[in-house]
Amino acid sequence: MIPDLRPVLDILRSRGVCRYIVPDVDFNLKSWQNADPAVYRCWGCHPSYTASEWQEPCAPVAVGECGLEPARNSDDTVLQELLFERQVEFAMEKELPLVIHSIRRDDRILHMLKALCFSGTGVIHGFSGNRQMAKRWIDAGFCLGIGTLILSEKASGLRDAVAYSGADYIVLETDAPAFRRTNPLMLLDVAECCTACLDISKAELSRITENTVSRIFKVADVSSAECKELE
Repeated sequence: MIPDLRPVLDILRSRGVCRYIVPDVDFNLKSWQNADPAVYRCWGCHPSYTASEWQEPCAPVAVGECGLEPARNSDDTVLQELLFERQVEFAMEKELPLVIHSIRRDDRILHMLKALCFSGTGVIHGFSGNRQMAKRWIDAGFCLGIGTLILSEKASGLRDAVAYSGADYIVLETDAPAFRRTNPLMLLDVAECCTACLDISKAELSRITENTVSRIFKVADVSSAECKELE
């Protein structure tokens, strides 16, 4: 856990955010050995880290970030796809969900998942598509990771996709602190925007997304004694 994040996590906990699913980017679980107990670790390799050395995981709740993005050249495309395939096969073997990173490669990833006979579940990290793409991912068994992109004035298509998908098929994200100009506290802004899209209360959104996280990542439900209502 990055030391200067702990005060932010304390603020979030006081406002109703009690746990966090943190994806890996380069099989580097060792950096999370002293993580906050509220942090659940994933294990995987982002497509930008194709040179990372494969390491055996330590009790992850998911495989990811894994996926594809526009490559520098054909060799990099091949490496990305080989690494993604290996991670999907590992997820299938261990019966773990996927946290998928996709930048303009949704069609290819969906094709590969079908070819590999993946029948599990997971989250599309940083979803930015429209309702048509949302439907394709939901039909494939995935939920949509909705983060700070939804706060942009230009994100009308994404907000429409959230309204179409419904609260049962989204989880809340920030991609902080890795993603530029974001911080974990922005999760509260994302939640506020999603409640407006869905025309539901924060309490209802919190309850539904907590159930979704528990189901996908097979982690225990958060009791009302552990966590106050989302503010």
